[in-house]
Amino acid sequence: MKLSELRPCDKCGGPINPIFHVVRYSPAVVSQQAARETLGLSQMFGGHLGLAEVMTSKPDVVSVAMDDKEHAELGVEIFLCNDCYCGDVNLAVLAKKKE
Repeated sequence: MKLSELRPCDKCGGPINPIFHVVRYSPAVVSQQAARETLGLSQMFGGHLGLAEVMTSKPDVVSVAMDDKEHAELGVEIFLCNDCYCGDVNLAVLAKKKE
């Protein structure tokens, strides 16, 4: 991370010290079709989920928006000073503030 990308704490607005916290979170979605396929194969293989995941055409059942280039903007990155990180933090409220 470059110096130009640093900003004040997203909760209190205070400066970040040499040690601060970066919290990244993102919505995730379970593909019901992919889950059904994998679980069906698992049943066919006697409950061996690992084998079913290797044999299925869709092994990735969960899609994390931040990992997907098309939906990366759905992810949120929050900077917190050490005091705010150790206190009560409501990530949903901070994410709304960033919008």
